[in-house]
Amino acid sequence: MLELDQILRANEINFAVLAALPAFFLSLVLLMLVRVWVMRDKSAEGRGRVAHRQRRLLVVEVERRLVQFQTCMDQGKEEDARCI
Repeated sequence: MLELDQILRANEINFAVLAALPAFFLSLVLLMLVRVWVMRDKSAEGRGRVAHRQRRLLVVEVERRLVQFQTCMDQGKEEDARCI
């Protein structure tokens, strides 16, 4: 029994590290998920071909909404124009 106590005392650091590993890996996974979530919001930034296409699509969408808004205002549908 004395030998078992000595072995356990000698391995206290190992047990502490093993106890902390699940929390470390969980925080690492959460950090990766948050990073992916944040990077997803910045999809139109950058200098590449894909970023250029995404920016162009955003501009097209804004122009389409502006035309739709102006059409509603010209037709006297202010209530519909507020929802756009």
